[in-house]
Amino acid sequence: MNSLRYIHAADLHLDTPFLGLSRTDAGEALQAQLRDATFTALQRLFDQCERLRPDFLVLAGDIYNQEEHSVKAQLALRDGCVRLQACGIPVFWAHGNHDPLDSRLKAVDWPDNVTIFGPEPEQHVLYRDGAPLAVIHGISHARIREARNLALLFHRQPETDCFQLGVLHCSVEGSPTQDRYAPCSLDDLRAAGLDAWALGHVHERRILARHPFIAYPGNAQGLHINEGGPRGCLLVTAEACDGAFSCREEFLPLGPVQWQRPVIGLDAVEQLDAVEDRLLEALTTVTEKA
Repeated sequence: MNSLRYIHAADLHLDTPFLGLSRTDAGEALQAQLRDATFTALQRLFDQCERLRPDFLVLAGDIYNQEEHSVKAQLALRDGCVRLQACGIPVFWAHGNHDPLDSRLKAVDWPDNVTIFGPEPEQHVLYRDGAPLAVIHGISHARIREARNLALLFHRQPETDCFQLGVLHCSVEGSPTQDRYAPCSLDDLRAAGLDAWALGHVHERRILARHPFIAYPGNAQGLHINEGGPRGCLLVTAEACDGAFSCREEFLPLGPVQWQRPVIGLDAVEQLDAVEDRLLEALTTVTEKA
């Protein structure tokens, strides 16, 4: 068994408008930056793939929004996959509740390095030097409200002795999300016998378990004030250890816009201009940290 690396991204929500953007009095340059932020995050994702040369890229759903019907989003995704094809990097993509299979443009011609999972569980073997490197298991949401426990459909390939990864857009029991699609539990995921899971749907970065490695990368760009802090993807390194695999992750920031809620102390402030000074000081501190 060999070591390998993959990049895990999810919930890019390409071309999704920022809440309140139409009502902001920000200048045109800032409005343009906000409008393009999800696409900037996408381009940064492909830049990181070209720089780091992982063994493959995983997209775990909600890459674009069905309700937006964005041709621009799907063509930007295709063009990026063409870039990765030139680098020899495969892309494994599962659809989620915002971009189910029935929302995909049939006219888009995806390059040969892209594997889009269908509505039933699939397994794809990735080879290195003629030997199996990884088995990528995945399934897509067929429709906008997937209520089945899709995790129960995953099973390890016992005949293939290599790293095995599950790709799923789902709500794990206890996850902080109101929209419970493809609900499952940690025990359901563990029962599949896989070495790791690349999940999507929860917009906060979370490592749910180490053995097997079960992770949400969070979304690539925060879409409103309640999605604060840096947003991006995970670079995961899996190494063989005592007949199993141990995974470690590195966060890669992608989102060009960071939301923050600075706390401004007004103790002993008596003059209005001092309030302004405190405000500017707090904003400067937040900006420097970002």
